[in-house]
Amino acid sequence: MASRKSRGSGAVPSVMSGERCATKAATIKVSLISVRGVPSLVCRMVLHEGTQEVFALKSMLREDIKAQRSEQSVLDEKDLMAEVAHPFIVNLVNTYKSSKRLYMLMECVQGGELYSRIHTNAAGALDPATVEFYAANVAVALNHLHAKDIVYRDLKPENILVDGTGYLKVCDFGFAVRLPLGQKTYTLVRPRCVQDPLACLLLMSALSFAAHANNSVVLLSTWRRSS
Repeated sequence: MASRKSRGSGAVPSVMSGERCATKAATIKVSLISVRGVPSLVCRMVLHEGTQEVFALKSMLREDIKAQRSEQSVLDEKDLMAEVAHPFIVNLVNTYKSSKRLYMLMECVQGGELYSRIHTNAAGALDPATVEFYAANVAVALNHLHAKDIVYRDLKPENILVDGTGYLKVCDFGFAVRLPLGQKTYTLVRPRCVQDPLACLLLMSALSFAAHANNSVVLLSTWRRSS
């Protein structure tokens, strides 16, 4: 997605949830630095004009959320992100709303996605020491979430950001759920290209069984009609 540079000013509208903003203000004035995304889901890099801090401002069209029946999913994402505070997880600063959009103000991680680091590496692949370091970062982040009974469910290089010091931060809690110890979830929420092999095998087995069962019903129905 293309990024366009701009330099405007504006206020983030009234607060959407519990106060977690450093300024403790219902509105904050920001300067727009850059924009990425599509009209329904936009991520802006903004400058807080009071503190001169840079943040990421994610905005979502309320009509699209309603059309997709994603109201509860968005609320769950906000609640889960507000609960976690960890060096290897993108921090939610505050949430806001206007008549048309919902906003999530988060810390800005400017090192890009891990996906880009992997696929644009001049050496062609990450060295083993770097892989072990990145894996440890992610393991520590997931361990923190699991300790709070939160299952992330959307782990992929595109959802892992690299900060200015080289450490990783997990982002995007759209598929995360609270799952107490001993409970299970059976929902497939990611495309097959990022599913683990066992999940793909189970899915193919289920589809194969369903197709076979459906075909048997059709054949049986045909046999009964012809007899």
